[in-house]
Amino acid sequence: KDSNGFTVNIYKAAMNYDKLFFELFFKSNTYWDAFSVRTGGRIQDYKDNSIIYSFGDVNNENSAQDEKSIKGKIISINKNNSSFKILSKGHRNQQGLIYDKDLNLIINTEHGPKGGDEVNLNFNHEDEIGNFGWPVASYGTKYVGKSNAYKKSHKDFGFIEPFKNYNPGLGISEIIFEKNYKGTNKNYLFVSSLRAGSIYKL
Repeated sequence: KDSNGFTVNIYKAAMNYDKLFFELFFKSNTYWDAFSVRTGGRIQDYKDNSIIYSFGDVNNENSAQDEKSIKGKIISINKNNSSFKILSKGHRNQQGLIYDKDLNLIINTEHGPKGGDEVNLNFNHEDEIGNFGWPVASYGTKYVGKSNAYKKSHKDFGFIEPFKNYNPGLGISEIIFEKNYKGTNKNYLFVSSLRAGSIYKL
């Protein structure tokens, strides 16, 4: 928190086993008035000397579709100059994040509202900003208010369908992608649950 409100920035430090000296790496210039758990915030290595970073909608649903805001987005950040590019939008609270360089694939998990937790695949992040639909489309419902507030189909309204959605929600979090799992020549995604106390295999 600073004088402008709550924010999320990224800091870096050179490896040192005695003491770390952090310096600002990426300043989001994005603020909100009250603390929120809906910020996402996962960082993963990416290609072209960059990282990817997920930033949730921070209790402002409409920001997820606004390309002037990084809320509700997955972005790439250049390690040399901290410049960023939006890779996808229409996210709510994306806590799991993976980039697979062999498939050139970004996989993320995100919390829906009441239900509608998602696993999303983005193969096309180089060519266009993928739109995953939030807050227009969700297989969840509002905690308070109209139960039909969200469109159920994503594809019918021009959005990318989730690879998998969960109803009821399982409090989806970290994700692991295992290729050729245990020598089976099959690829598996494993997602962790903050609520169910177990690991789900997709």
